[in-house]
Amino acid sequence: MEVMLRLLIALTALALPATAQNNANNDEKNGKVKWDGSAWVPCTSAESKACVPFLDRRVKWDGSRWLPCPTCTPFSARKVKWNGSEWAPCTDANPKVCAVSSVWVKAETAKLERDLQCVKQASTSAAVLRCGASRAKAITIVLEQADVVFGKARRTKALINDMMTWYEVDPKHPDAVAQGEALREFYASYRDEFKELLTAYRDFEDQDIFPKEAGPSGDDKDLYPVVDALTTALNENKEIESSMRRLRAMGFE
Repeated sequence: MEVMLRLLIALTALALPATAQNNANNDEKNGKVKWDGSAWVPCTSAESKACVPFLDRRVKWDGSRWLPCPTCTPFSARKVKWNGSEWAPCTDANPKVCAVSSVWVKAETAKLERDLQCVKQASTSAAVLRCGASRAKAITIVLEQADVVFGKARRTKALINDMMTWYEVDPKHPDAVAQGEALREFYASYRDEFKELLTAYRDFEDQDIFPKEAGPSGDDKDLYPVVDALTTALNENKEIESSMRRLRAMGFE
């Protein structure tokens, strides 16, 4: 629960401008603010005549904040980008960097709602931490999980090979029995980690962080290591499952 609460707080902080965070708490219904002489602050119902909708403020940028300007363009029509603490003016020609503020805020709000829904549906703490991840973070999560799978797979294959040798010689030998218990435990652990790898990737697909088409396009070069890792993991899983079928055919239960 503590992890979930921390994530909810973090997601809210990322998705809303600092001035809008207080507004969301204090004036959730109309999202209105007023200028108090030094900052934009939430309005109460008793001050409704002095309030304006957050996106409709007529403002100008002084280099660090938005100041009231009755003759200036409304904030909703400004091209902006999030600078870490405020929606600041954006002159970058890249449409992925700049956006009209009203469009950007709506997009961020939609993303927040999707992230919160992801949190509600998450069944494990690992799944919660995947909600709202950046693409770079998602890639790191998948590659690190793949490393765990590769390690488990290597040990599982070694145990399978040892058991096959024992079943050719003396499957009832005490060492063979002990080795068999170790294999059962490690094989189950491997399968859990492999399932977690696939689940993580699918979670990021569902959040539209990874493309859902057959493979990454030319613009998705950062995903090539992920595709390579998944391909290797899938091939190793086929090998392990094939070996386990052979071992069971030899009498292993």
